[in-house]
Amino acid sequence: MTNTPERRLPLDGASNFRDLGGYKTEDGRQVRWRKVFRSGAMDRLSDADLAALTAMGLRTICDLRHPEEQALYPTRLSADAPATIHSLPIRPRVKGNYRERIDAGDPAAGDLARDYMTEAYRCYVRDHAEAYRGLMQQLADPANHPLVFHCAAGKDRTGFAAALILMTLGVPEDTIFEDYLATNDYWTEGGLRVQQDIPEAARQHLIAANDVYLRAAIDTLHEIHDSLEAYLTGALKLDDETIARLRDLLLE
Repeated sequence: MTNTPERRLPLDGASNFRDLGGYKTEDGRQVRWRKVFRSGAMDRLSDADLAALTAMGLRTICDLRHPEEQALYPTRLSADAPATIHSLPIRPRVKGNYRERIDAGDPAAGDLARDYMTEAYRCYVRDHAEAYRGLMQQLADPANHPLVFHCAAGKDRTGFAAALILMTLGVPEDTIFEDYLATNDYWTEGGLRVQQDIPEAARQHLIAANDVYLRAAIDTLHEIHDSLEAYLTGALKLDDETIARLRDLLLE
């Protein structure tokens, strides 16, 4: 018999809602359970889902979707839920006409979609330090736990956020990639509004977690900032005290 909590919370309206707890770190510690969660959009939560999250004591929701997404598909909370929603919007500024060509049915739509997604992940590192700084600052305050961060599918913006958190905590890279790719097992497409007329070759690149994408983000981080610590203290402007507090709060 084991007392290990389930990683994925079986919610009706959020198929990719899961715990970052339990992962082992390089120095022999592990991430605390039931402190930080990742998810896709939370606008379709059922009444039972809301009751479960309220019972869990969820305090903080960090929404990485851009304002139009948030307005169209607002997070559903029960009236007595204690959680506070923080908007930390991310809209990748991908240069080029990738999406226009994909939408127009370009024969190279598959390659274009893969290149588009790869560049979007690079943009997370280059252009969105403010959003990721806000998330890390929220995590560094114990009053905000338990906390969930999410985007639309809980795959891309959320995928890099989860990787960043786990990197900061000292979780091995192999484990980080396993957590990232688990979206392909947990997530159901019903949680994401993707144009139905996009060519199938492009569609698969747009909806699947791909280790090439996350690798592009991590490589970009090291190319620009030399090290994780340089990214945290330079781009994210987190001081050593905040980083140490975050690690103390989330590791055991």
